[in-house]
Amino acid sequence: MNSTVGATEGLARFIHDTPRSGGIPEPVANKAVKAIVDAFAAVLCGAVSEVTPSLFRYIEQSGSQG
Repeated sequence: MNSTVGATEGLARFIHDTPRSGGIPEPVANKAVKAIVDAFAAVLCGAVSEVTPSLFRYIEQSGSQG
């Protein structure tokens, strides 16, 4: 079994099985939301960075996939 698929399936199952109210303490949920927003902001900033085109060229030349 592919460990990535297993991890994804496990996370999806955890999310699905966690009750919407009372399943995750409010401080934990708030920190999770902050982390998700922060990650999304980092992705957006990186997308317009001056080094992004060079990084993409390097990745393409190295033959990386995924």
